[in-house]
Amino acid sequence: MKKIGIFFPGLGYSAERPLLYYTKKMLMSYGYEILELDYADRMDESITKEIRDNLLNPDTVKSAVLKYVEVAFKYVEEQLGKKNPQISDDDRVVLVSKSIGSVVDAVYSAKHGINGEHILFTPLSHAFQLIKDIDGLAFSGTSDPVANAAVIRKLCMGHDIVFHSVEGGNHSLETGDVIKDISNLSWVMDNVDSYISGLSTFGC
Repeated sequence: MKKIGIFFPGLGYSAERPLLYYTKKMLMSYGYEILELDYADRMDESITKEIRDNLLNPDTVKSAVLKYVEVAFKYVEEQLGKKNPQISDDDRVVLVSKSIGSVVDAVYSAKHGINGEHILFTPLSHAFQLIKDIDGLAFSGTSDPVANAAVIRKLCMGHDIVFHSVEGGNHSLETGDVIKDISNLSWVMDNVDSYISGLSTFGC
């Protein structure tokens, strides 16, 4: 049995930024092979602009998200095809996503029947239209203008997803208070560690 962590970054939030970077380090400490996907930097500027311009518009955001995800998914297929992870039903797979990456994650998981656990940082509501019966962990900020924390909490309740909110957190789970943000990051990572630790103990 292999242990694989697949990372789906957000728009402007790469795997080198805190939430994804420390989750990656944590998974590695538990023996996971890491697959980092790169699609945001390859995206046509017009598509990137469209998603940025429409994220806060409830009337047009869905079409913009789907267009972005359609292109991102092609890069995901290309990259994972080259890396050839050869995921089997017996493997332990953790899919880690940020923002719009949660929708790319959901599309990939649905198409390939990946039976994995999901760690969702500031997920978009569109992801939950594709995610079926899964286990997972999600975090949202109560001051996130892109993904309403109350809506995400309710969507998580419809799945087996443990939800946590960061009071005053924006779309990066930051408040603007550096000391508070460091404390919140530590709290988030403690919860991530507990979740991964439980996965590594169960069924291994």
